[in-house]
Amino acid sequence: MRSEPVFDIQQATKNDISIIEDIFFDVIRWMDEKDISNKWNSENIKWENLKKDYKISDFFILYYNKYPAGCIAITDEDRTYFSNCKKGENIFLHKMAVKRNFAGNDLSTYLINYAKKYAAENNKKSIKLDCNMKRGKLRELYEKNGFVLVGQHDCGNNYIMALYSYDLL
Repeated sequence: MRSEPVFDIQQATKNDISIIEDIFFDVIRWMDEKDISNKWNSENIKWENLKKDYKISDFFILYYNKYPAGCIAITDEDRTYFSNCKKGENIFLHKMAVKRNFAGNDLSTYLINYAKKYAAENNKKSIKLDCNMKRGKLRELYEKNGFVLVGQHDCGNNYIMALYSYDLL
């Protein structure tokens, strides 16, 4: 008899930096192999660079049967793409990643649902996020989970970000 998988999400601490980097490195290797255009690279996902924009407590690690399988950053502001949003009213999702050997287990949806619960418990109006406009499967995932395309941002060099929102109130 096969047992059900056990999911657990823990807020990251400084002891988890190598786990977060390992998750990102795994995803970057896969994106490079698949020639998927993304702003992530092996340098900008190192903690030395991430800590310029994030606190370690912004990150949450998803464990699948006790193995670190994915992560997400949840922040209370995004000055790059959602600067018009009042600080504290929304949450912003960043850096969602799932290790490739855990792909196909709906872990991305699990992370999104965790963020929805987190937002509701903290009385937020909405959840905002951005992703590469050309990442069709990723955009489909967000839309399937109730996110609505609310805009786009041209980063130059034919790189356009899709801006999404999920309203709670």
